[in-house]
Amino acid sequence: RSYYTKRYDYNSFLLCFTHAGKGQLQYEGMEYTLSSGDLFIIDCKKKHSYKTVGPSWEHSDLHVSGKFLEILYEEYLSDTDGLCVKENVTNVYLEKLDHLLTAVQMPSKHRALAISNQIENLLVAIIQLNPEKEGLEPWGEMVTNIKGFEQQISVIKKKLAGDYIEERLFGLFLYK
Repeated sequence: RSYYTKRYDYNSFLLCFTHAGKGQLQYEGMEYTLSSGDLFIIDCKKKHSYKTVGPSWEHSDLHVSGKFLEILYEEYLSDTDGLCVKENVTNVYLEKLDHLLTAVQMPSKHRALAISNQIENLLVAIIQLNPEKEGLEPWGEMVTNIKGFEQQISVIKKKLAGDYIEERLFGLFLYK
């Protein structure tokens, strides 16, 4: 079945995973051919289109937004090398997606926090599949000779003073 999307200025980031068939992504002047197991991550505020190539393209779209994702994307994924992950992603992505879907269905007053945590786990797992980027992660700036987050007072203070409730909650968690 044929599929086509073309847009820009959509306040979201898109993770699109190809389950079967072939698709094509056009993004920032580049064209990518997508096949089973491929994943792309794009900023939907930028002009983009994606479509079926051939008889079918089975894919899943996950739109996410938030300050953490903006920072992660700008500091780590915005270059075209990090845009389309073409290897070793299937098992990791599907496992993390399953955890996310479980959190979405969880009837709990902490549901939003659980969802946010699973989205973060999914993104971190994807980044870790790209070994040539090791050391460039936004969290790589932290002091490494200290054993844990909870011992880094400057990190805790920064989180507690954050603009977003998720940052402040994480700061409280670290503070104990």
